Amino acid sequence: MLYNLQRYEEALRAYEQATRLDPTSAHARQLMGHALRGLRRYVEAFASYEWAAHLDPDDASTEVHKGDVLSLLQRDKRALAAYDRALQLDPENPSAYRGKASALSHLKRYAQALAAYEQATALEPSDAAAYQGKGLVLAHLRRSTEALNAYEQALQRDPDDAVTSVNKGFLLQKLKRHTEATAVFEHGLAAAERAIQHDPEDAFQHNAKGNALYWLRRHEEALVAYEQAVRLDPTYQRAHESRIRTLWKLKRYKDAFAALKQAAAHLSETH
Repeated sequence: MLYNLQRYEEALRAYEQATRLDPTSAHARQLMGHALRGLRRYVEAFASYEWAAHLDPDDASTEVHKGDVLSLLQRDKRALAAYDRALQLDPENPSAYRGKASALSHLKRYAQALAAYEQATALEPSDAAAYQGKGLVLAHLRRSTEALNAYEQALQRDPDDAVTSVNKGFLLQKLKRHTEATAVFEHGLAAAERAIQHDPEDAFQHNAKGNALYWLRRHEEALVAYEQAVRLDPTYQRAHESRIRTLWKLKRYKDAFAALKQAAAHLSETH
């Protein structure tokens, strides 16, 4: 209940108490991992999931959670191994296939990523995130028509997904369909702003907002959004990269180098 209300500190204390009462409870350790992840304490979350896996080695969901946290830490090879372990335990786990596909995409193994996304969508046809990832991989493979179709599939399932809108807009821009791209970026910006209104602490949505603003050429506003994302989650590599890119675009070169040093300092703490 506390976790669902995003009261992560209180939830963590409750789960810690549960593990003291029953040190052999894998479920309590997994819940601790969820609360730590909500607090963006990803290294500790991984350790908690590792403990849960030790207590219950046959639980595929714990391996999926390990993979998800490793992905947040940009440790994609280890994430891939965790998803593969999950699939050994549960060969029809759509979340494991989606996570595996994402890790393979980050490793630029796009053909394999596409196959994993297709497995994920076959097992869970309502999974908007899998269609969004599939679109991104198809775009990397220069299969633009199929990529646009995958983004459409994602938006049919989740019309308010700002990330999908931004990715679709970026592809339309590359195809020189500028009027359509602008409309899609505006849609993505509105979706991100609604999500932020619901949860002002969501660094992911601040970054999505920044991306929409950047491609709408509203670079000063984009920078504000990226800086908010970095403030909320100093380990968010893509937000750091976007912030640096925007400072460079604004010809604020000294600030860009300072931001690069700041990013290196924060990210070195998670590796």
